[in-house]
Amino acid sequence: FSDLVYQGTWQCANIRYGHLSSYIGPNHNVTVLENAFIECAQRRHAKFTSNVYSKVFSGVWPYANPDHRLREKGVDFNPNITITAIHYELARMILNEFDVLLVLDTWEDTKLQLKCNAIHNDTLPRDNKGGAATRLDLKLDDFPKLKEVLIQMNQYDLQLYEDVKQYALRNVERCKKVMQANGVMM
Repeated sequence: FSDLVYQGTWQCANIRYGHLSSYIGPNHNVTVLENAFIECAQRRHAKFTSNVYSKVFSGVWPYANPDHRLREKGVDFNPNITITAIHYELARMILNEFDVLLVLDTWEDTKLQLKCNAIHNDTLPRDNKGGAATRLDLKLDDFPKLKEVLIQMNQYDLQLYEDVKQYALRNVERCKKVMQANGVMM
């Protein structure tokens, strides 16, 4: 949800991104903005706001191929890109096989995986802070109805995130064992 107010991702025609500050403040009704985000999330759910990671890692997210191109080629596809538990399970199985899974929220705990895979620079190049969300100090918690909608729309991704955190920590433990066995300093 970190790209909540980033126009390039959500592509909400009904929101004036350059004027977000006009929605915020003591004399403004933030509900108008929240309702606009909810409408946009529901309209753009197929490709941008609903279980995107589960779709990507299960192989059903055709972002590189716009719907019109798939239709022109006669491809039978699911334009709403709805997914089920089987897609979530596929995504889990695929991610479970990754040698490195970095979780930014637990960077310090998971970055050791880089060293085990001969990547010695474990410095993050920059914090992804800036833009309207930071300038206006907007957080998802500022929009409780939107948060509820997004949580409902992203049940598989939220669970996948918890799974990936566990897989990453498992990889770290494997890494520690290999490093200890080879006498490598951690």
